[in-house]
Amino acid sequence: MNVNKTAILLVNWNGLQDTLDCLDSLYGCQEDNFEIFLVDNGSAISPKETITNRYPKVHYIASKVNLGFAAGNNLAIATIADLDFTYVLFLNNDTLVSPHFLRPLVQALEHNQELNAVQPCIYYAHQPKQIWSAGGKWNKWLGDSLTIKVFSNQNKLCYRDWLTGCAMMVRGTALKQLGGFNPQFFAYYEDVELSFRLNEKHNQLALVPDSVIWHKVGGSVHTLKNKEGNLSPMVHFWNWRNRIWVMKKYQSNLWLLINGVILVPQFLLTCLYFVTRGRWNKLKLTYKGFRDGIRYSIN
Repeated sequence: MNVNKTAILLVNWNGLQDTLDCLDSLYGCQEDNFEIFLVDNGSAISPKETITNRYPKVHYIASKVNLGFAAGNNLAIATIADLDFTYVLFLNNDTLVSPHFLRPLVQALEHNQELNAVQPCIYYAHQPKQIWSAGGKWNKWLGDSLTIKVFSNQNKLCYRDWLTGCAMMVRGTALKQLGGFNPQFFAYYEDVELSFRLNEKHNQLALVPDSVIWHKVGGSVHTLKNKEGNLSPMVHFWNWRNRIWVMKKYQSNLWLLINGVILVPQFLLTCLYFVTRGRWNKLKLTYKGFRDGIRYSIN
């Protein structure tokens, strides 16, 4: 194994063109000290032949069913477990990377051994100069994760409370010690929960502003516009349930009482909105997410 080798993990689910575009950008990088492991998460039409013919160096991993973002990535983690990669980069398949994006991430982890993970600055693909994510902050009052859209210095690391799973590079030793994503989440907030484990001692997560990628945003969760809107109703289930799970695991009892004062009215207003719009499926799944978040807990 080469020194400071990086494993790049991609998960594809019915997004072949996005995946091909992402792979094109990765193989256009100036650095080549990485290997790509791609999980197909039970796509309706298998992309194996297309991907392996076009990119024979890609390690292709097939799942018969859609495991979700969390468990899909964990399948790739299990595949590389014995290969001792120095760094592991979780990367959304609907991203495009700049030619020099990898080196600043690796250098940040090399030069600061206290860091467990870093992320690039992520811009919107359709608005290339507008920031989609510059890392995240946890708001204890709201009991929720907030995405930061600015940074102060292009050449300075910015410490963060959590990093997005859209593009998160984790030190291999930290991943082995703390484990990957919690598969109970399926999707949404799984990156927040992993970040909290990686950031237990604080100042162990950082944005690297001079590493740049672009994100197409939401391709796997948007549907054709109908009376339920163009966002999959399942997103509301995952968001409510998983947010409450994170709150229950990482907020103190006092903070949970404060959060409840805000959370319950927010939940009721959301339900009222869906009633007035006639979005009954979203109403049902919002209620189910809220209920399951309170009823169950994560390991």
